[in-house]
Amino acid sequence: MPTRSILKIYDSCLDKLRKNRAQLAMLQLTGRLEDYLTKEFATCVYTKSGGALIALSNVGLRRNHEQKIDLAILDGDFSEKIDKRKATVRSLVEAKYLQNTHKICFGNAKDELSVTLRDLKRQLWSFRKSTQGGFPVRLAGRRKDIYGLVFASYVRSEDDLDEEDEFLKRIRFLAKQ
Repeated sequence: MPTRSILKIYDSCLDKLRKNRAQLAMLQLTGRLEDYLTKEFATCVYTKSGGALIALSNVGLRRNHEQKIDLAILDGDFSEKIDKRKATVRSLVEAKYLQNTHKICFGNAKDELSVTLRDLKRQLWSFRKSTQGGFPVRLAGRRKDIYGLVFASYVRSEDDLDEEDEFLKRIRFLAKQ
């Protein structure tokens, strides 16, 4: 059943990512996954909405001094092309990727958590402009805020202690601060 609810789309995307945990763990060891996961979410937006929504990445016009937004979710008629006169921004999303390790060498990435979350806080604000990237904006959310989308990835060797719960608790603790 198609949906236009970002929260429902997020839930279904999360289920899809959980099913591919082993593949994603291998990808994490080769580098950062933020771009890949953002594109996966964009794919979920399109498929779960039955093609009624499309997510464009890095939307913002430099000449207008606009902050680039990771994803602008558009509602409109996309049967022929993405036409700025026929599309409306319904949601804006900033995405962050948090991990516990760096690449195959398994270097510690925990020190990056607070910096990344502070950066996300700076990017999230109540959006009151009428356009973004040349598209008209009519945000669907009641508060008209930019959404934050955080992907957390935890990888360990089989012989390492499992500290996934502590890692996730640390993320939540730092996010509340």
